[in-house]
This record gives sequence, structure tokens and C-alpha cells, in this order.
Amino acid sequence: MSVQTTYGSVTPKGVAGGIFDMYYYQIDSRFNEEANGKLRCGVGVVAGTIPGSNIALPTTGKKAADFEGVVVNGFTNQHDLEGQVFVPNNANVSIMRKGRIWVRVKKDAKPKYG
Repeated sequence: MSVQTTYGSVTPKGVAGGIFDMYYYQIDSRFNEEANGKLRCGVGVVAGTIPGSNIALPTTGKKAADFEGVVVNGFTNQHDLEGQVFVPNNANVSIMRKGRIWVRVKKDAKPKYG
């Protein structure tokens, strides 16, 4: 039998949607408009059909003003049978609107400071 002997409240480095540090941050709740399996933690989202209530993935024509924030990994979603973690349709999700968070980037992206 194994026993857990250490506990902590720090998100491991690099976990998509994980809060980077305890510096000031603002998190709001929104409902996911995307289909099951489409929305993942650590991605940026925009206002959905009901601004201030729903969120969706960005599409062509969306502007920076539509940006709501980044989906926070609350470690409340389980892996599916293929080992993927996603946010179900109409699920309530936490969106970091201000603060520091680990995000997903495309494989060929070249992020830079600032």
C-alpha cells in the first residue's frame, strides 16, 4: 500500500492552463459553446453568442476586443479512453482574464517576450 506523504498547491511547470504563479490574477466563469472534445485547457477564447456568459474558440473576423481570456486547467476533467482531456459542451469553465498562465502554442510558433 502506498501513502502520500507530501502535499502542495503548486501547479507543475508547463501544464497547459496551469496558473504560473500566485501573483494577482482575475478568473471568471463562462460556459463552453464548443462541441465536446474541441475546447482544451490553456487556449485563448473569445466571447460567445452571449457575451459575459459563453465563450468559444476564435474564428476569422474576431478582434482583440472579443478576447475573454485563457481556459484554466482546474484539474476537474478526466482523460477519455484515448488519453485526451477536453472540456465538454456547455460545461462551466474558468477563464483567466488577467494574470500569468501556461498556454498552448502551435508547434511552429516563435513566442517572444512582451
